[in-house]
Amino acid sequence: MRLLSDAGVRTYAFLGPIYPTATINEVREMVRRVNTAGASSVLVDRLNLKRGVWLSVTRALSPDPALMGVARRRMFPRPGDPDFYQRALVVVQEEAEALGMDVGHA
Repeated sequence: MRLLSDAGVRTYAFLGPIYPTATINEVREMVRRVNTAGASSVLVDRLNLKRGVWLSVTRALSPDPALMGVARRRMFPRPGDPDFYQRALVVVQEEAEALGMDVGHA
């Protein structure tokens, strides 16, 4: 990406899906890293639960009950709970704008 960007080719990075176990700081760092790699824009998407996806997530996270709890709360928030994905998208937007990058949502 850096070579293309340095050659004047407009590049972008797709960050998705953002897994519910990511931290806000990790999301911010992903934007910084793709910017450093030469991306002029970033496209971001959340984890969309299609048939069978949650089962795969639970299998992968079952060895770590604490991480499984984080994922469950973020994927299925209770009324009034903070929306992790909304926060993550705001952080992507803020970080990208601070770096002069465009942002899109899938």
